[in-house]
Amino acid sequence: MKKIILFLLLVSLLLFLLSSCRKTESAEDILLSITKELDSLPYGNLYLKSAEEGDAAFLNEEIIKALYGDDAVEYEFSLIEDFAVYLCPKEPCEVAVFKCYSSSDTDVIATMCLRRTDALCILLEGTPYNNIPKNARVDISGHFVTVVMARD
Repeated sequence: MKKIILFLLLVSLLLFLLSSCRKTESAEDILLSITKELDSLPYGNLYLKSAEEGDAAFLNEEIIKALYGDDAVEYEFSLIEDFAVYLCPKEPCEVAVFKCYSSSDTDVIATMCLRRTDALCILLEGTPYNNIPKNARVDISGHFVTVVMARD
């Protein structure tokens, strides 16, 4: 009986150790895999949560507010563990990946992203870019919310 209990404890410990060693993808890894699949993505800027103030990849509060609204810094971005955002300065092409602390917060972040695409639909109506935000995709998978808004 002691051998069975010891065996079960050993197997449990081994499973725990293996699961804790599992590498989780970062928002940047996911964003880069998405952008590799987009054929004609124009030149743009990459912003990362891991970037420090002063780095080119640092997404400051002013940009966050301009993109996602005045309350986004205090509310939505407080729910985000990791992010990577690609923005094109010359046309409305964006790819964003947000990793939430909890999967229950993904709906809040997806709603934030949908507000952004809706606002761009209104702003770009009647321009050559009007179909880009209309065809945007916002997806939720586990703790991640992804946004792809790019030319066809």
